[in-house]
Formats: sequence, structure tokens, C-alpha cells
Amino acid sequence: MENNFDHIERFFSGAMNQEEIAEFEKRRSVDEELAKEILLYRQTNELVRASARKRMKQHLDDMGNKEFANTMIETYMRYHLVKKYWFAIAASILVVIGLSYFAYHSIHAKNSSPALAELFDAYYEVPAVVLVTSRGDHTEDALAPVWNSALQKYSENRFEDASEDFRLLLQNSAFSHTSAANFYLGICYLSMNLPDSAVSCFNYVSPASALSQDATWYIGLSYLKAGNLPGATEVFDNITKLQKHYKKDHAEEILLIISKSTQK
Repeated sequence: MENNFDHIERFFSGAMNQEEIAEFEKRRSVDEELAKEILLYRQTNELVRASARKRMKQHLDDMGNKEFANTMIETYMRYHLVKKYWFAIAASILVVIGLSYFAYHSIHAKNSSPALAELFDAYYEVPAVVLVTSRGDHTEDALAPVWNSALQKYSENRFEDASEDFRLLLQNSAFSHTSAANFYLGICYLSMNLPDSAVSCFNYVSPASALSQDATWYIGLSYLKAGNLPGATEVFDNITKLQKHYKKDHAEEILLIISKSTQK
């Protein structure tokens, strides 16, 4: 359990290298227990983020449980000091606090439209391949077949097969098109309904890359797919502040829709 926590924490904090991410993804796809722990980790973190700490504490305070509220919140915020028991702590928070918080939230969000998943579907489209060619560097000749294979599979929407090729390329230190490979691998993960993994890949796209703006946009969409409203709102808000971002208008549309839906 403790080892799982270490891996999950390193994955979500961005501390893993490409090889570790690939290994983590393989294990995640076959280990049901790990998948459940990842889901619990995400749910628990989403509870605490976006002012959830204040809302949950106030809710329990109103119920006459001020001392208990303080204890639970502080225990969770220091979970890294008691890693051995993190799963039980997270489960306790979700059961004791999460039910009341989400029940309250669902009452106000019952009529919210569109849902984040529907909003994702409305704006998501698989970007076409932009061929990235080597600039006179012949050290990658041996990798060209794998690169071409990955792009071909991607173009045919064979995302699981393409992701294997992209991961193989990213594990090779001689491969230089890392930003492009990470971007397309992120799209593969997003199309495979693995938004957390997609965000991790998009974050590896260099700010100097021609795909940088695309990566930022798809990070926002990944958060929508994952149901992470605070994360999505932050990303799209940042995009609207960039005068030359080609998705600025769409980001403003999404923020307006979110704002209207949360006010209902």
C-alpha cells in the first residue's frame, strides 16, 4: 500500500521520468487495485482543492463538529507524514465529509448544463498530425521507422498502438522530437479516457515548441474530461489572458458556459 502511494504521488506531482510513466501506465491498465487507489487519490485531492477545505470545515462546524472537522482536515493535509495509513484516511474523508459535501453540491448543480464531460465533447477534436522532420541530424535514422509508424497509427485513430510507439521513442535518449511525441501521446491518452496521463504528457511539451499552445489547450480539455473544474477553469482563464493564443475565444466561451451553469 505504501509503495503504491509513493508511485501515485510521484506520478501526479510530475516527478516521474518518461520510463517510469510508461511503466506506471502499463501497471495501471492491468492492476485493478491500483486503479481504485488512483481514483480515491484524485477524489480526495479534488475535495480539498477549490476551497473544499473551507466549505467542508464550515459544513461540519454547522453540524456541531468543529473539533472533529479540524482534526480531519489537518490529518489529511499532513497525510504524507503517515503514508502507511493514507488509504484509510482518504476513505474516511470521502465517507464522513465527502458525502455531505457532494450531496449539498449536487442539489445546486442538479440543473447545471452542460456537464463537464458534455462540454469536453463539444470542444474536443483529435488534432491532425503535423510532420516533424529532422533538421540534418542523422542520429535518429534508426528511429525513423518507429516515428513514422507512430504517426501513421495515430492518423488512423489506433491510439493504443500509437501510444506504445510514442513511449518507445521517448525512452530513447537519441530521440529529439520529444515535445511532439509527448503531445501526440497525450492525445492518445485523452482519446483512451486517461486524462491524468494526458496532462502529464502535455506538461512535457516545451514552451518553445510550436505545439505549446495546443498543449495548454488540451490540458484544459483534459481537466474537463477528468471532472476537475478548478483545474480547467484556471487553464482556460490563463489562456484568455494571452492575446495571441489561437484558442482564446473558445476559452472565453467555455468560461462563460461554466459560469452560467454554476450560477443555476
